[in-house]
Formats: sequence, C-alpha cells, structure tokens
Amino acid sequence: MDTWWEPKLKQSYDLQPKHKAALSLIRETDFPLVDLGAGNGVFLKAIEEKFPDKSCYGVELSHLAVSQKICQSPIEEGNIIEWEPRHQHVRTATLIDVLEHLDDPSLLLRQVANYASIAIIACPNFNFLQARIDVLLGKIPFQNKPARGGHVYWCQYDNLLKLFAECNFRVMAEQHLYPQHHNPWIRKIGKLRPPLFAHEFIFLLSRRN
Repeated sequence: MDTWWEPKLKQSYDLQPKHKAALSLIRETDFPLVDLGAGNGVFLKAIEEKFPDKSCYGVELSHLAVSQKICQSPIEEGNIIEWEPRHQHVRTATLIDVLEHLDDPSLLLRQVANYASIAIIACPNFNFLQARIDVLLGKIPFQNKPARGGHVYWCQYDNLLKLFAECNFRVMAEQHLYPQHHNPWIRKIGKLRPPLFAHEFIFLLSRRN
C-alpha cells in the first residue's frame, strides 16, 4: 500500500465529495468511531472538526500513510481484515473506498458486524455508464486501472445490497454521487438510474439485531 499512497501524499490528498457525503451521515450518537482504511487521516480530520469532543481512531495498512497522518486522532498500523476493538467499545465503523480492494469484503463486514452497530460505506460504481463505454471502445475503465491500487471486488449496486444483507446489515440511508454536468436535464435523468449513472455510492448501514 505504500507504493499506492506515495504519489497521493505528494499531491496533497484532501477531502473529496465522497468524504463529505459520508460525513453528513454521521450523527452525534454514532461514537466511538473507527475509520478502517484511514490512510493519512483525511476523513478523521473532517470528523474531528465537526465533532471535536467525540472519540475516534483509525486503522491503516500503509506505514507511509500512518507516518504522515494529518489528524489528531490515533491511527493504528495494521491489517483491517484482522481488526477488532482493543481498548474501547466501538459504535460506528467507516470504510471509505475500502471494499473494492478486497477479494471477499464479506470477511471484513462480518467482522465489523461483530463489534459495531453502525457502518458507513463509500465505494465506486463499477457499472458506471462511462466504464461500460470504455469497455466497448477497448479501453480499461478508470476504476480497473492498476494505478487505482488493485480494485478486485466488483462494486455494483444490487450486489452491494445483497452483500450487506448477507453480513447482517440493513440499509438505513444512501447517497449517490454523479458527474457534474452543465445540462440540468441530464443531471435529472441520471438520478433516475443510480446503478447506471452514479459514479460513487455511500451507504449508512445498521446491524440487524
């Protein structure tokens, strides 16, 4: 993961629309919180600014990212697949652009369901219309390029809903991110078919009792 993070850190990796959408789903009662795949703490820093008195921490595989963290909250270096809360109860786990890097994300989601009652997930839509057009033109879709850091799980809307249900979660809320377009009619049409036109999904999940 260090080789993936090195160019991003040089580019001043900063808060993105997916982070802002995920942040809007966090409530005052959703703490303590752990950010799995925290990177250098971009999302944790935003959480700290919105909820300055709340307890949160991160877990990240990349030593380089952890060594250059920008948040005040601690970030543990370790494999998120093996995560379990060691020092405190955790109510919420956030996973921002994590699932697509796992061969079998159900292993992590089931682990999350063992310890957290809330999960907030952000992941790209691999069935995004532009990706389909790229395939037809013989191009490698953006999300499948090696530079994306090894995207191995096909994040598709219906498959994600099935995955969440199998891991004992139900969807409480969701947001979809769309490409910015100057034509308002194209924006409206796109929102009618999120599985095809959205390029990123953000889900608020609650563990089933």
